[in-house]
Amino acid sequence: MEEESKTANLQHCDNLNNSTTNNQNLSQDDKSFEDCAFAGEEEELLDTSPPCFEKCKKHREAWKVKNLALLSANEDWSSIEKFCQCCHLPLYNAAKPFQFCTSNTNLGILGLGFTLFYKLKIFHCCIYIALCVVAIVISTLYLSQQESASDYNSSKEVSYLAYTSLGSYGKSIQSSEKEQIEMIRFIYLACLVSIVFGTLIFECCQVKFIKYSEREYTKASDFAVIASNIPVSKTEQQIKEWFKQNNDDGEPQYVSLCYDIKETTLKGQKIEKLKNKRASLRSYLKELEDPAYLRNYTIWAFSEYIKSVRLSKYHQVEEEIKALDFQITELEREVQKAGDDFSFCGTAFIIYDNSEDAFKIREKFEISYLRRSINFVLKKVCKCKKFTKNDNYTWDDSRIFIDKPAEPNNYIWENLSAKMKYRVLKTFITFLKALGFLFIAFSINYVLNLIRDQFSENDESNVLSQMIRYLITFITMLFVSCTNIALGKLIRSISNAEKHHNYSTYHLSVSIKLTFATFINTGISPLIVNFGTSNWFHSNGLAVDVFWNTFSVCFIGPLLYLFDPAYLYKLYKIRSEKKKGAQSILTQRQANLLFEGPQVDMAQRYSNSMLLLSLAMMYSYLFPIIPVLALFGVIFQYQIEKYLLLNRHKLPVQIGSTLSKFYVGFMPIMICVFGLSIYMFAKTLFKQHYIEFPIISGVLVIYYLSPLPRWMKRTIQKCNKHTKKSYKETKLSLFHDYNRANPVTRRNAVQAFLQLKQQELSKNARDGYDKMNTSTDTFIQIQTFKMKTINTRSKLDDVLNYKTRKSVMDGWLYSVPEYDFKFLEYLYSKSIVLLPKLQIEEKDKKAHEEEKIPNKGSDDLRLEDIDEEEIKKNTRAGINNPPNFAENMPTYVSINSSKNVREQEFQGNLYTHGEDP
Repeated sequence: MEEESKTANLQHCDNLNNSTTNNQNLSQDDKSFEDCAFAGEEEELLDTSPPCFEKCKKHREAWKVKNLALLSANEDWSSIEKFCQCCHLPLYNAAKPFQFCTSNTNLGILGLGFTLFYKLKIFHCCIYIALCVVAIVISTLYLSQQESASDYNSSKEVSYLAYTSLGSYGKSIQSSEKEQIEMIRFIYLACLVSIVFGTLIFECCQVKFIKYSEREYTKASDFAVIASNIPVSKTEQQIKEWFKQNNDDGEPQYVSLCYDIKETTLKGQKIEKLKNKRASLRSYLKELEDPAYLRNYTIWAFSEYIKSVRLSKYHQVEEEIKALDFQITELEREVQKAGDDFSFCGTAFIIYDNSEDAFKIREKFEISYLRRSINFVLKKVCKCKKFTKNDNYTWDDSRIFIDKPAEPNNYIWENLSAKMKYRVLKTFITFLKALGFLFIAFSINYVLNLIRDQFSENDESNVLSQMIRYLITFITMLFVSCTNIALGKLIRSISNAEKHHNYSTYHLSVSIKLTFATFINTGISPLIVNFGTSNWFHSNGLAVDVFWNTFSVCFIGPLLYLFDPAYLYKLYKIRSEKKKGAQSILTQRQANLLFEGPQVDMAQRYSNSMLLLSLAMMYSYLFPIIPVLALFGVIFQYQIEKYLLLNRHKLPVQIGSTLSKFYVGFMPIMICVFGLSIYMFAKTLFKQHYIEFPIISGVLVIYYLSPLPRWMKRTIQKCNKHTKKSYKETKLSLFHDYNRANPVTRRNAVQAFLQLKQQELSKNARDGYDKMNTSTDTFIQIQTFKMKTINTRSKLDDVLNYKTRKSVMDGWLYSVPEYDFKFLEYLYSKSIVLLPKLQIEEKDKKAHEEEKIPNKGSDDLRLEDIDEEEIKKNTRAGINNPPNFAENMPTYVSINSSKNVREQEFQGNLYTHGEDP
């Protein structure tokens, strides 16, 4: 049965390919492009049912991170085998496209945050190794002392988990051996100072790496600044003139205005949900029409009853589909009408031609959040307008704030209109909600510990009591892991209301709240539960709780991440749908989404790393085995997280260096926790006052107030110069640009980008023609290549026409895939009829002489029948008159803040919102 379903599905895939593409005239080299030529039939193809699971597999492989790594490494695209139909991402003909042991620097194409995350993991490993060295010394001293204490081995107070604990060593130590305690304290202080200086060195290395990456890899953010609090009445030209006046050295190339699109975005999301619901109802309608459902019913009356019930359901589903069609149509009309009603929200991106000009104006308007808050209180609350007024930085009594922007595809454009007061209020509310859920989790954990303590008061020789006690310990450990996962999902859901401007700050907000919540749940709760107890080292004491909680963070959490129940259920659903074969009721779109991997959650990854570091720093003095456990745990986490990133997750949103820089800057707070734990636990165990904490506090104050860290950072920043290339030189090679990413201006900017790309390739073709060796073999190869790429050019026409034939209603909603422009650039290069500096090897000449050149007609043309002069004439004609892919672009609506631009034809005007796309 399974073989039959597989055969039927393969036959169905062949029928889809035959109905959407005509491959009769394609040569062997052109067959790799057959999957990308669906053009206007894409919607019909994605709505077909049953789906082609072979295409779903290609879609899944195309969206894997390892495939994207080859996208950046193979700029010539020579290893491309296929293209995904719905997203145009290429598939490479390689057995191992991306090795697991690859350098973390190669992950920079996903965003600088991924590379810095794995470097931060390595830095944490170095900290754990330093703490493990201390643990080994302490354990050696403890074992030597344990041998000298004859009555200590018979003590029943010490658990097997507390054998390497400093606390157990402290309880057994005698007054004559205080020298060893002093030596242990000295070792810990030396370790702490080394961690401080190691953090300083790592921070400087991180700044150096970030500057190196910014210099080597040109990005759109290198030339741009983001300006907020601009008066909403200002036009694009006025903003450009104002910034030109405030920066004498450079003039803005163009200004990308941000609009208030919250309502329209909500309507667009509602349309998508209604369409998904409609697709599900249509699938259910198709299932109701299937007569195979009644084959198992042999009783005629019962079959008739089932038919009547199904018929009534059929009519009911039909009515629901009609109602959904009406709702979708109405919402689409509202979205279309909103095209002329978008208002400027006071935020804009200003792009300069030189990265140094952008840096200068950022430095001129730079202001800290603390000073910004003070100015807000003085101006809005205290009404001290004269005190806060500054003509150089204000515009119509509005203080202009300028910052360095994130990457264009990193922004959540519908949130750019959210004001600071609203965001601060929502952030405070989410903190309260997270604390409420954390209080509930702590209450459950506290009750479990009380139940376990009740059994611990029984006789130690009672086997049943011991088994129940161990079972409750295991349940508590599992509950802590599940609570941490639930905290992550809850905090992530409530953080959406904070309206962050970009994904980096969103992940940072989620990660901070999640780190504090999980640390309180995992590290602080056991301390509160065992507060006031006389012994921390019995079988139910603090040492056991901390050990198992750390064990769960190191191993249970990554295993739950690897064997994610939601992902396993998705695999089960994929398997069941593949067994159905041609009987599957899913559409191609639904099947593609089913085969896609989950999105990587970098906030959770950073939070897990910082949680493990917090536990190691908090309890390493009390329980030296914790750093050893953390070292193996971070290695285990590293392997699983990197494997899943490369092989399971789909392409993520690019993450910048915000999270990594924050947590490296947060390290002094972790060091303060380390020093406080040493002071607290030493005072509790030895009943004496020690000076570790004052010393640690002094070291941290010196670290913060010393000019050494700032001097080192500034020196590194000055050593790394700005990007030498200008924006005009690099704008056609940028994957992203702010106008192309802006939902309102995307359509016009994409059209201008494609036309400029075509002009550049045509110019390169003419330049290459003048320098080219005009031998007969070269011209024959050119003409052969030209004939082979006739169908490729027609497919490029289809792709461009499809992207521009989309209606105005969903034009701003339509998101061009991030890496689609490189695909178009590749097709452009294939469509140009020139191969500059082509060299034909001697061993390939015989193959070319025997090859037949396909013609547009039915007759075949042999090489010896081609006239050399005719070839030269045709080739020059192709170079001087390249195919124009933008000449038939449809009518579009340009949405401007002045609302003076209406429906117009695209006749070669490159830009409607500034001078550049």
